[in-house]
Amino acid sequence: MLGRMRLAQMLVARGDAATALAVVQGLVPELETCLPVGTSLPEFHWVCHLAARDSGDAPLAAPCLTAAAQWIRTTAAAQEAEAFRESFLQRNPINRAILAAAARR
Repeated sequence: MLGRMRLAQMLVARGDAATALAVVQGLVPELETCLPVGTSLPEFHWVCHLAARDSGDAPLAAPCLTAAAQWIRTTAAAQEAEAFRESFLQRNPINRAILAAAARR
């Protein structure tokens, strides 16, 4: 799962959104039976969001972004001590990018 996620990430970076989307469409259903290892769940959803967004698949892009942002906010509220919450939300570059994108919607 991690290798295919990184492949999709690389394809997005290279501008090959169509191929990235094909990779992501095979990955997203796997979340029903397992979680990614070697990456955070929000980063996984973020890569799926980027591939879907860049290829124009809004019905897939939106829920991926929503899932990523929701996980970040829920985890920050439930698991992060108040003193570290802002760091978790804003100093982690993936979390910051996800929350910024979610705020723009």
